[in-house]
Amino acid sequence: MLTTPSDQKMLDQTDISDPSYFHKVVDCQWACPAHTPVPEYIRMIAAGDYADAYMVNWKSNVFPGILGRTCDRPCEPACRRGRVEEEPVAICRLKRVAADYKGDIRARLPSVPAVKNGKRIACIGGGPASFAVARDLAPLGYDVTIFDGARIGKNSKIFPTAVISADSQDLKYNGEKTTAEIGDNTIIREAVTIHKGTADRWKTVIGNNCLLMAYVHVAHDCIIGNNVIIANATGLSGHITIDDFAVIEGMVGGQQFTHVGMHAFVGGTSRIRKDVPPFIKVAKEPLSYIGVNSIGLKRRGYSEESIRRIEDIYRILFIQNKNISKGSQIVQNEIQDCEEKTIVLDFIKNSKNGLIKGLQ
Repeated sequence: MLTTPSDQKMLDQTDISDPSYFHKVVDCQWACPAHTPVPEYIRMIAAGDYADAYMVNWKSNVFPGILGRTCDRPCEPACRRGRVEEEPVAICRLKRVAADYKGDIRARLPSVPAVKNGKRIACIGGGPASFAVARDLAPLGYDVTIFDGARIGKNSKIFPTAVISADSQDLKYNGEKTTAEIGDNTIIREAVTIHKGTADRWKTVIGNNCLLMAYVHVAHDCIIGNNVIIANATGLSGHITIDDFAVIEGMVGGQQFTHVGMHAFVGGTSRIRKDVPPFIKVAKEPLSYIGVNSIGLKRRGYSEESIRRIEDIYRILFIQNKNISKGSQIVQNEIQDCEEKTIVLDFIKNSKNGLIKGLQ
């Protein structure tokens, strides 16, 4: 029995928008993660149309010239030429050829509109991901800023108008490749500025679980430990070190190269011109010892016995008004060996700026 065309099942139109289609007809294109139309740009290269070949690549590959040198080439093992000849087509190297011989294609690239769409994008770090975002979003009217040298940890929050990894204001900074590094779970509030390092330390570091409140400034080469709190409008000059669990109240000014020890508490509007030993509270002008940070130490699990030993240490150093060298020797001889004693004496030994004043 004969059938008429109307009785036959009609075939669906081929859907070339479905990438799986290319698995059947162009193996190399399917193997490419970006599904770049490989045969198309190879034909253009063969015809000497390098600029056209480059633009075909540009649509699906952000940086064809770089990719032509670094791609691991999943397309080439899938190339059907390899089934009949010893080697597949050198697809990756042909991408490089197109990039190297493309000429000036700037007129063919999308322009950035003069009127923006009002939305701002901050790209942290000057790597391929940031440049890819900038390439795709700038032509759509987004105001994209790339902060080269920034390293941001997991779960950190950065609020509007904060500036991360800006160039150092140090007049000796000469554009060297440096970074500003922020750890995990750190909060950077509005209008905080954190500058990159210089050739001194090569990086500025903010540790894990820190809180930098609004308008804090952290200059080049500062090293801030973990669990540090710095309150509003505090300014830290370059090369300052702040150890773990320190608390700096608002509107404090820190002089270059000073060192604040762990668990120290610096009162608001203070001026840090000398090193602040660990475990203590300081305030007044000039900056002076006003007691052990006993409340902070209790909150962080220090025992009453440990706190009493710390109080004994600083009674000798700062209340009995011994000179620091003599007081340190008395602490070494009379205070029971413990971790806190070692931390304090090591801090004093390594101080390069002298210590803040004793009880006034």
